[in-house]
Amino acid sequence: MIKECENGKELIKNPLYLKISNIGSTINSIYPDYAPVISNDEKILFFTSRRASTTGGKRDPKDNKYYEDIFMVTKKDTTWQLSIISELNDKKHDGTIGMYDWGDKTYLYTYKSKHDGDIYESILNNNKITIPESLPYPINTRFHESSASLSPNGNHLYFISNRPGGMGGNDIWMSQREFNDSWSIPINLSDINTPYDEEGVFMSPSDTNTLYFSSQGHNTIGGFDIFKSTFKDGHWSKPENLGYPINTADDEFNLVISYSKQRAYFSSSRQGTYGDQDIFIINLLKEKPLLISDENEYVAKQYQPIKSLDTTKQSFIKKSENLKNEIAQKKNNNDINPCQTINWSDTIFFDFDDFNLDPIDIGKLDSLYNFLNKNSNAITLISTHTDNIGSDEYNKLLSEKRAQSIINYLIKRGIDRSRFYYMGYGYENSLGDNNTKKGRQLNRRAEFKIINVF
Repeated sequence: MIKECENGKELIKNPLYLKISNIGSTINSIYPDYAPVISNDEKILFFTSRRASTTGGKRDPKDNKYYEDIFMVTKKDTTWQLSIISELNDKKHDGTIGMYDWGDKTYLYTYKSKHDGDIYESILNNNKITIPESLPYPINTRFHESSASLSPNGNHLYFISNRPGGMGGNDIWMSQREFNDSWSIPINLSDINTPYDEEGVFMSPSDTNTLYFSSQGHNTIGGFDIFKSTFKDGHWSKPENLGYPINTADDEFNLVISYSKQRAYFSSSRQGTYGDQDIFIINLLKEKPLLISDENEYVAKQYQPIKSLDTTKQSFIKKSENLKNEIAQKKNNNDINPCQTINWSDTIFFDFDDFNLDPIDIGKLDSLYNFLNKNSNAITLISTHTDNIGSDEYNKLLSEKRAQSIINYLIKRGIDRSRFYYMGYGYENSLGDNNTKKGRQLNRRAEFKIINVF
């Protein structure tokens, strides 16, 4: 964790000159939206979502989130139009993993949950798409396969698998197309892979020697970061972190670069999403940095790298015990380790279907204000929750309103808005039994974590 923090500090010293913005509500939702793949002309984009309209309408019992479905958007002028492609989806997991234009045909690579994960291929031609067909052995095996990308000449397939013979976890593998259109036995890209997981492999349609991917290893600044490696003299170069603000303390995945090299697309759960993972667009600048614009845009001069409230992921975050107990053991209020996260003891509880603060809540927030006022480097992460009465959408919005009430009060007290990050979870992370009155009250809560960044 400390190493990740040091990596982050170093990368922030040399920020990239680019503009990153949320691609918008036509594509993104309050649910996880991710894994964009784009056509060469950037007029067609496929992506994966776990929203309530999933085919079959059911949730995966492993994580209680809706099954993945594939969506398509087409661009007319500057407007995206959304549609569901029934040919690509079934009642289980279906996801986008790659796209390849060849002549008047577009090859779409997708993922299905068969055999713990297999890679499928469809052909898009004249606005019609074929039923996905599973790629043969030795690409698909009884192990997990996902995230495929063809080289520009179509002769090499790079993909992710956890099959035996790798470096550990999910690795990048490469298979070569044979003369009879079969695929060679894949080789492990050991120059790139780590004992941790690699994901989201992509080769640019205009560059046959550079591979992009996400990894939990190398010099990550927290969780999954996006890296690139170049093939030269028979070897892949040491992976290079794409830097800040593309990478943050949160997870970044699924980078794809447009054929024109003017834009790139990726998914992240950083601040500025509509509720969970969202798809973001990068506009690449060549000459001068952007000035900071609105809060949905991330630019080279943005200071704060910590975006996530998901403390279950690797990040700058280090869990600790109760904040007040720790402070009592310190000689002064500034003696908190850099990049350490500490649980604040006071939880706020809300009445049913309400986001207003009562006098007890105000007292708890005044205590938090006093601490933040004395510790100017401290960042507050706020997670807000609801019971399960009402729809997913409504409870997501209600939990966000609860977070906003808290933040607005502390801003009025004089704490700068930039020191707060929040996530409204709805009823996803229940602590109590929603079948009982006491359990529902326990779930209508706001929790706080404090980070001392630098």
